[in-house]
Order: sequence, then C-alpha cells, then structure tokens
Amino acid sequence: MKQISLHVYQSIDGCPAPSDKHFDAAVDASSCVLIDEETYLRIYMNHLGWPITAKETLVVTNGGIDLTENERVKFIQGDAVAELRQMKEDGDGMVVAYGE
Repeated sequence: MKQISLHVYQSIDGCPAPSDKHFDAAVDASSCVLIDEETYLRIYMNHLGWPITAKETLVVTNGGIDLTENERVKFIQGDAVAELRQMKEDGDGMVVAYGE
C-alpha cells in the first residue's frame, strides 16, 4: 500500500513558507506528487511551465485548469477521497503531498 507524506512549511510566526531542499529530496524519493489547485497554479506560474516532469503529479481540483497538456499531470475531480484511497491500494511507494 502506498503511503502519503504531507509536507507543510511555515515560518516561526506561523506564516506559510516556500519549500526547501528537504522537499526536493522527498519529491525525488517519491513515486508521485499530490497537490491542490492553488499550489499547482503557483508552481506553474513561478517556473513558467511545469518543473516536475520525471514523475506523475496529481492535482485535486474543482474545475478544469489544465495548463500542462503534455506533462504527466492528472486532475482529480469529484470524489477525491475515493480516488486517493484507490491510489493508495494500487501498489507500493510514497506519495508526497504539498500545499498550504
């Protein structure tokens, strides 16, 4: 069964902070990345494209915001809990979840 590992970064005063080298290492060790729609848009805009090309990215969203037609990005709409349960049961490995 896959394990989902959540990475949240915040400063000492409780404000969200950008990810660091530890997040990059976690992504490298994972089988895929799980993020929300807002994080997807922020990463896409900051990099002027999609930087995570070596593995699949799962985006939980309420609507179609696909800016990365040719990349390995899958959008989860509807019953995200059921989709994530199924993903966890399908094989081994780690899924890195990131967001604010």
